[in-house]
This record gives sequence, C-alpha cells and structure tokens, in this order.
Amino acid sequence: MMKTKIIKSLMLTILCTGCYGISLLHSQTCNVTFQADFSEAIIENPTTVGIRGSVAPLSWTETMIMEDKNGDGIYTLQVAFENFKPGTEASYKYVHGNVVWENDLLGAIGNRSIYLYEGKNKLPVDKWDHLDKYSSTSLLEAAITGKFWDWVYIIGSDKQNGLSPEEIGLKLTAFWGSMKWLESPQILLGWEKTSQAMYPNGYFETIENTPEKVVFKARKTWLNYYGDEDQIMNVTRDDMTLVFKTNTEAIAMAKGWKCKWEDEEDFFKVTIEK
Repeated sequence: MMKTKIIKSLMLTILCTGCYGISLLHSQTCNVTFQADFSEAIIENPTTVGIRGSVAPLSWTETMIMEDKNGDGIYTLQVAFENFKPGTEASYKYVHGNVVWENDLLGAIGNRSIYLYEGKNKLPVDKWDHLDKYSSTSLLEAAITGKFWDWVYIIGSDKQNGLSPEEIGLKLTAFWGSMKWLESPQILLGWEKTSQAMYPNGYFETIENTPEKVVFKARKTWLNYYGDEDQIMNVTRDDMTLVFKTNTEAIAMAKGWKCKWEDEEDFFKVTIEK
C-alpha cells in the first residue's frame, strides 16, 4: 500500500514537472517589427496596407494593419508572437486593398519567412512585390539562423561554466590541434569570405591577398540578430565579438603568424602575416 502511494506520488511529480517544463518551453514572446516599402506600389486606400501570415496573431484570412508614420512610404508594424516553439518558421506576405497580395503569381513560393526566437527582432525594410534570393523560405536562411543559435549555445554554456569570452576563443582554437593543413593565411581569408557570402547582410573586402600576407575587412554579421538588444540569453554583442577575435588571433599565434584585429563599429579588419 505504501509502495503504491509512493509510486503515485512520483508519477504525479513527474507529470507536474513535465507539464511545467512544456509550459516553460512555449511560454515566451518574440516581438518582431515588420517594415515594408510601398513607395512604388499603387495603393487606393493606405489604411488597408498590412500583413498576413501563418503563425498567430498573423492569419492568412485577416489583415494586421501597418502604419506609415513618417509619410515616406515605409509601413511598419510590431507583432508579438507568443507560446511558440523556438525556431518556428512564420511565413508572411504584405497586402493592401481587398485583397491585393504581393508576389501573387508566385503563390506560396513567394512567401517571406522568419524564424521565431524569444526577444526582439527588427527586420530590414522589405520592398513590396519584390523578393531577393534571401527573402523567401529557404534552407540557406534556416541554416545561417541555426548557425547563430549554435554559437549562442556554445558561448552561453561556457560562460555558465565560468569561462570568459577570451578563454572560449582559445578553447575553440585548441580543439583543432596543430592545424598542419593550414598552410597559408589565404585559407583564413577564404573561410571568412565564404562565411560572409552566406548572410544577407554579409560584406567582404579583400585589401591584400598573397601567400605571405592577407588583409581583409568583413561585417560582424552576428550583430544583425541582436536588433535593439545588447544581450541574447547570457551572450552579449561584445562576447560574440571577443570570441571570434580571440579565435582568429589564437589560430594565427598557433601557426607562428602575426595577427592584427581592428574593430570598426559594425565591421572588423584583419591583417595576418607569416
């Protein structure tokens, strides 16, 4: 009898814990600011300009109205997504009138999409009826978003274990061992150039490129995910920058090369010389 009571008590505890865990998993908010340039669109009634989408509170049957507060043709709307699973894809399209859809001839292929995570996200300005290769649903977008959150997990976990961003950068370098295959600084230049090409806001400028010395300038692509926030989970903008800076410097040091990292606000400039 006593054993039965204990088992029932444990089952109740597990059930309650499980339900609570599920609640924690989904009880979060993502505030997304949508922005769309309608300046080239023919709109009869500006009060009908809005957005529809796949994840509540967006809907494919009802329009959430956007506003052009500055009279410049750019309409904005902040939408609060709640009780979602992190990484949920939300598809959306801009509309006006009763009902004119953007990219209508493309159907679902013309849907725009974002991935939802807790916090604030101010999207770049979209252009009515125009999709570049990064705007629509794509595996590339999912991959680069996932890559950023992998870094948040790696850095955040190590910070919880007491490591500084510099120590995390050194740890990442040590993982790769002697790196005998890294014969020239040009390989590092190629890595960064490829990485920047993956991101819609990527930027890469080759300043010097020889087997003995490379100089390049690139964008801190991770800053795009922070929006107006300074911190995501327990990882700050500066943490992310310091990890990449230390990792780059440590790789060069391990090879016996000289390395100079220069911060230039949203960009960084790297010089590596044998």
